[in-house]
Amino acid sequence: MSMSKRTIWWSVFVYGFILFHPLDSNLPQVEVHQHKEPPIKVPSLVDGTPFGINGNEIRKLIFIIREVEKMLHGTPDPATKERRGDYFFASEHHSVASLTNLELNTTDHKISKDLNVLLLDVIEDFIKIAQPFMDQARGAKPVTLQFMEEWAEKHNKKDSTLLNWAKEKEGQEFDILRQDTTSFIKLEQFCIDLVSFLSDLIQSCPRGWQQFLELQKKK
Repeated sequence: MSMSKRTIWWSVFVYGFILFHPLDSNLPQVEVHQHKEPPIKVPSLVDGTPFGINGNEIRKLIFIIREVEKMLHGTPDPATKERRGDYFFASEHHSVASLTNLELNTTDHKISKDLNVLLLDVIEDFIKIAQPFMDQARGAKPVTLQFMEEWAEKHNKKDSTLLNWAKEKEGQEFDILRQDTTSFIKLEQFCIDLVSFLSDLIQSCPRGWQQFLELQKKK
């Protein structure tokens, strides 16, 4: 089996597990996008080690992926499996994706103004979700940035806001995010890139992934 085929097989396996194996009642199931790009080169000193990306840390990353996906596309209804946006705007339920679409197509000044107000609240919701990732990366920012740069290179995302955000001074990342995220279009792309990066990072830590599976068996 070639390296590219192994990578694709691993991608499908990981995404299938995340989609169909709930971690616990507090972790909603979501659809995670597939990537055919090779995974990030994570050193053995990081993969599965006590102070690296181990089973517990992967569990946190999966939680962040799922919560961001809920923001992007809505929460699945247990009965119908259809997604419904968590934000009520203009008498309808919306996700970040549908709010982006509305933002792109509206010509109503009042709607645009109200969207800008809602955007501030949605950004704060995102920050609450992303905070554990930042806490996890704190103190290891140079390594995390190296992984992000490799992800950006392989996905042709060198201009990604996510990469620029990661380069900010430690402790100031969310201040910059609030300042620079001036539209739902920018927020949606940022969320998509974060999910892509974290998904690649999980794929790239086979020992950490096995530890995660073992932790799930003990529940």
